[in-house]
Amino acid sequence: MTLHIDNIHTSYGHVKVLHGVSLKIGEGQIVTLLGRNGMGKTTTIRSIMGLTTTAQGEITFRGTALTGKTPYSIARLGIGLVPEGRRIFPTLTVEENLLLAQRSLPDASPSKVWKLEDCYRLFPRLRERRNNWGDHLSGGEQQMLAIARAMMLNPSLLILDEATEGLAPIIRQEVWKGIKSICSRGISALVVDKHLSDLMAIASYNYILENGLVVFDGTTEALQSDLAVQSRYLGV
Repeated sequence: MTLHIDNIHTSYGHVKVLHGVSLKIGEGQIVTLLGRNGMGKTTTIRSIMGLTTTAQGEITFRGTALTGKTPYSIARLGIGLVPEGRRIFPTLTVEENLLLAQRSLPDASPSKVWKLEDCYRLFPRLRERRNNWGDHLSGGEQQMLAIARAMMLNPSLLILDEATEGLAPIIRQEVWKGIKSICSRGISALVVDKHLSDLMAIASYNYILENGLVVFDGTTEALQSDLAVQSRYLGV
């Protein structure tokens, strides 16, 4: 099991946001975290990354407990985060953004280490823009850069918060294709996004949050066939 979240409760001050969230992600699996705005998706991600402290429950990554660890040490364990808003470095070039994130893995075989050339093969647009400043890229190119930068950390798990927010349909398809390619190499992914039909084409398992609770978890086939759940919790 790559990631196991067991009954986590998370609050901001006196405001409780998560009320016992549990989920699992297997190796090479693409899992979605769905729900309307304000239901706890980003808080779940922040809890995984150590950006918000959990008051109760356990989070383990490849058998290692994450509770109490710093965001930096969690990332070093092998979790790559693509946050909402991308947050690339605007005054660095595409290539500088990528090289800045590069992490060496001395004990790994060369075939398993994610390199600059892998990023350019994943998103050929980045090769074309390699000398452009970050703030000279389109929104879609910035998202591709954010994903590629996360991969330069050589993660076992990639987490994407609002993976294709604000992107044109044709660019969304490039991003989904890239995520699918990444996971074909055995890397797991937890994806938050609003485009249900796109997600159903790549994900194998899904969780829906409502007011900080998991109200549905099941296979893509189960979610696609349950129109009542889609309507009630996703507004489809």
